[in-house]
Amino acid sequence: MTLTINVLNAASGCARLNGAHVDIWHANAYGLYSDEASQQAGGGSSAGDTTGQNYLRGFQITGTDSGTDGQVVFKTIWPGWYSGRAIHIHVRGRTYDSARNVVTNYTTQTFFTDAANDAVLSSASPYDSRSPTDDPTTDENDNVLASSDYAHQRDDGQRQQ
Repeated sequence: MTLTINVLNAASGCARLNGAHVDIWHANAYGLYSDEASQQAGGGSSAGDTTGQNYLRGFQITGTDSGTDGQVVFKTIWPGWYSGRAIHIHVRGRTYDSARNVVTNYTTQTFFTDAANDAVLSSASPYDSRSPTDDPTTDENDNVLASSDYAHQRDDGQRQQ
């Protein structure tokens, strides 16, 4: 999957912002995060200790790696699901001043439509080998997304918090 993130400066008329550090992290196909001592993936996956492992985590700086102002592009996989949460990717954006002090620190999550999740989970390995093969937590009943005052549906069908 290619994940393109555009960072805009709301204080400057939504101009593209270069130099922002953008981190992403998400669960693997089995619903496990890297570098976690204990976690329950659910859905037939066993709990896992992934301490010291570093997968599906990374950061880029806008305007440098992608070659496009205000943008970063990550090559990743479709996130797996775990009990209680809809499929999502964590995103964190930070800006710094000239002395390397954090000026802006914003964390959010991006979600996918249930139809897109179902298409991947039912037809691609190893997602289709999980039991059940579908994500039991939809966007509508995700405990974080449902409680957010800022959740909205984008024009392309993805949900973002």
